[in-house]
Amino acid sequence: MVNRKKWSVQEVIELTKLYTSRAQFQKDHGAPYWWAKKNGLLNEIFPHLPPITKRGHWASKSNVLEEARKYKSRMEFRTGARRAYDIVLKNQWNEVFDLFKKEKRPLKWDDKQRVIQEAKKFRTRTEFQKYSNSAWRSAKKNGWEEAFAHMEELIKPNGYWDTYENCKNAALKCTTKLDFRDKYRTAYEKVKANKWDELLDHMTDPRIGRQAHNIAKEARELGWCMETILPIAQQYKTRSEFNKARPAVYKEAMQQGLLDEVCSHMKPQGNHFKRGIYAIEFADNTVYVGLTYNFRMRFNQHKRNSSNPGVKKRLINRMPHKFIKYDKLLSPQEALQEEDCIAYDYIQKGYTLLNSGKLGGGASLGGGGSHLVSGENEDLHDIKWSRPIVLQVAKKCKTRSAFKKKHSGAWRHARHHGYLTECHELIPAGKRPNGYWHSSENIINAAKECKSRTEFKSKYSIAYAKAREQKLLDSLFPPKNPTK
Repeated sequence: MVNRKKWSVQEVIELTKLYTSRAQFQKDHGAPYWWAKKNGLLNEIFPHLPPITKRGHWASKSNVLEEARKYKSRMEFRTGARRAYDIVLKNQWNEVFDLFKKEKRPLKWDDKQRVIQEAKKFRTRTEFQKYSNSAWRSAKKNGWEEAFAHMEELIKPNGYWDTYENCKNAALKCTTKLDFRDKYRTAYEKVKANKWDELLDHMTDPRIGRQAHNIAKEARELGWCMETILPIAQQYKTRSEFNKARPAVYKEAMQQGLLDEVCSHMKPQGNHFKRGIYAIEFADNTVYVGLTYNFRMRFNQHKRNSSNPGVKKRLINRMPHKFIKYDKLLSPQEALQEEDCIAYDYIQKGYTLLNSGKLGGGASLGGGGSHLVSGENEDLHDIKWSRPIVLQVAKKCKTRSAFKKKHSGAWRHARHHGYLTECHELIPAGKRPNGYWHSSENIINAAKECKSRTEFKSKYSIAYAKAREQKLLDSLFPPKNPTK
């Protein structure tokens, strides 16, 4: 006969403490579980678990509500009374879950005064949105426009800068024209277009650290003529200094044709159209002869990093040398011939030339890049542009793209000062009207300008396609080896 262990309630309770479900305890300790069930002690041996209810107990909503009130959250209710929880879901007794709804705690930015205080830290709406997005969203959601009242409006309404007063307020915030143009571009353009030049009188020139010269103001007070321009020009030694310090006066002198007269006392510096000749004589009886449009700049280039190996080596070794200037300014062609003559004179004196290129042929023209510019008689790249001169240059161009490419300085001046459209009106439009290539006559005229089919296709691709479509190619460009 098998001896069965006699269980006590206390012994079984000690075992059940380690379990959170009756099913798992039954699986691991079947004997004490069935002993407790046989004796009706299941509720007693699981004091830490909800008591077993009778069948149909959770069918009553009152019983479910009573059980739900024992828990603080919906999750605790689900864990502690799963059967009751499932009944609530099945019967959709949502009022049971309402017992667990907590009062919504007010958010930080639900307070209007706090949002306004936060908004005062920022200058614009963009900054407010970027650095304090939660407060910004709360202000937008609740319509608290007071939070944005102190902020600057970066985008002004249409017509805002049409009024004199608004432009004046913007101009007073700036100390220089450049600052005014960068911060309030539209206002700056309106001031220029409406000739409200008095709004710029208080601005200073950052280049010279004093009151900016306002050409319109001076014109009103002095009136530009020979008597008023000459005393200003006599303050400067060179045209470049004059133009840099007083660009407006320089421009007026040029437009009135007085520039040569008022600058007659100035020492010529050379330019891309006039060249001077120089020589560097070294103590070892060697010499370098070159051309330049700026003697001081060219000599400094040699001292810093000469492109000629012989000159560079001698200057690095600090060999005694002499820099000689021939002040006579010549045209590029004349300067090349004169350079050749001077170099020949040095050879006759027993000097050794350091020049690596062929003299007189444009191979060694001096600092600042090539001095020979294609179409020099027409190219005005190095003059200071003005409206009459730019319009004159635009008339000479066949296409708008050629105007921009060959005279980029004039094109930028016209665009910057707002008369580029006027320049374009002087240049015939390069685009042909619709249906232009439908005409056989136009195709034939275009083909006559080309030597081969390849050139014709490259220059006039649409005309080529139309000629091919109309079977004109063989008549325009007969095959070299026609089939017999």
